[in-house]
Amino acid sequence: MREHIANPDITVVALPEARRDELCDIDQWAFASAEESLDPDLSLLGFEWERTFGAEINGALSGVNSVYSLRMPVPGGEVPAAGLTSVGVHPQYRRRGVLSAMMRHHLSTVHEAGCEPVSALFAAEPAIYGRFGYGMATRNFRLTLNRRAPMIAVAGTESMSVRMEKANADRHAAMVAEVYERAHQGRPGMVSRGSAGLQRRVFRDPPVRRRGGEALRLLLVLDDSEQVAGYALFRRTENWTDTGPRGTVNVTEAVALDPAASAVLWGRLSDLDLMSTVSTDSRPSDDPLLHQLVDLRAAGPRMGRWPLGTAGGRWGRLGRAALQQSGGSCARRAR
Repeated sequence: MREHIANPDITVVALPEARRDELCDIDQWAFASAEESLDPDLSLLGFEWERTFGAEINGALSGVNSVYSLRMPVPGGEVPAAGLTSVGVHPQYRRRGVLSAMMRHHLSTVHEAGCEPVSALFAAEPAIYGRFGYGMATRNFRLTLNRRAPMIAVAGTESMSVRMEKANADRHAAMVAEVYERAHQGRPGMVSRGSAGLQRRVFRDPPVRRRGGEALRLLLVLDDSEQVAGYALFRRTENWTDTGPRGTVNVTEAVALDPAASAVLWGRLSDLDLMSTVSTDSRPSDDPLLHQLVDLRAAGPRMGRWPLGTAGGRWGRLGRAALQQSGGSCARRAR
């Protein structure tokens, strides 16, 4: 499959899995990733090769992008969504229309197929994507909790228990995916993880990501019937100072099905021996944790944002807060 773009030097081509090493090379050039972290078997988990494309200039691969086929709950229902990912351009070919060519191809393809009203992405540089019809959908927060951060009492926590294990995709992926799916249903913007590859991606744990910390751990919150009501993937990093241990708990993902599970989960993570702080993953703006902390200011919330684009006029929500998009075709805006 080939589509010629207005710039005669640029051709958008399908990238089969046989070219995965080339894709990883462009990705490394675009994002300056540590080369030892680029294990294709880990980096490309969940990739849909039939929706993976590259831009070539006179036969040389200059940019790449791919799409996840997602489901996105919205107020009143759920819609299919094109999850744009791994958009990158080799720095040698910047300012030559490579990104515009790939975005035009992506948005036109989504629009013409007519089955995904939303195209969404988490942008490394949000300012780039406004000219293609994307807009900020929601804000998220990262928090730093102190040891034993005071939390408001929540009913139902007394009957819950906690279990901790070394994270293992073979053993835990299906369990974690089931909890995630329950949390995802009916919560606008919390996109699906329908494929086994996407469900296993959260367990990627190459040594280069640990930055001196331990291998990934899994905390499970169990209700009074021993069913999983929440989980957290985390790692601890030790740090010894003249005044004693000052370790850090780094949370890579946390999901709770109700406020009680949230309170138990964060209460236990913030009370681990030898640790002095907990760095959270990205939390949605309506997350129970923001209301359970006695002093939110002490957690120093740092704000982020998620951009979203729509190929048709309707509600879209990525992350976990909503933004209404105006009507019209983003594919046309890319021209």
